[in-house]
Amino acid sequence: MKLLITISMFLALFYTSYAKAETKIIEVSDNTTTVLQQVPTGTQTICREAENEGLTGNQILGGIIGGVIGSKIGKGEGRDIAIGTGAVIGSQIGKNQDKKLKSYCYEETTYVTQQVEQYVNSTLVFQHEGKVYYINFVK
Repeated sequence: MKLLITISMFLALFYTSYAKAETKIIEVSDNTTTVLQQVPTGTQTICREAENEGLTGNQILGGIIGGVIGSKIGKGEGRDIAIGTGAVIGSQIGKNQDKKLKSYCYEETTYVTQQVEQYVNSTLVFQHEGKVYYINFVK
């Protein structure tokens, strides 16, 4: 607004100082540009269930505990088999504990892209003494 007043004063002074000269406003226009804008259209909650893969903490711990228990059984070669069997059984028990499905949820927002005209500035075009002048300003 201040700029518009300044331009008006400038033209008034310009016109009065050159009263014999002809000054004519040709055009005042707004300049815009097209921008892409993403507008959210909605959100939804998505829940998924995941099963652990690979070696897990419970599986390792179960194998160690099973091996320790197996080492208390038997002597000699039978003891080695008992340790191995205890470790395998303990590992499977630990794996079964981890097979319980774990779920997780997250929010997903969908968007649509729109073209929007956005104001850049305005242009004042005037003619004075046969010359054309352009002044760009922001409202």
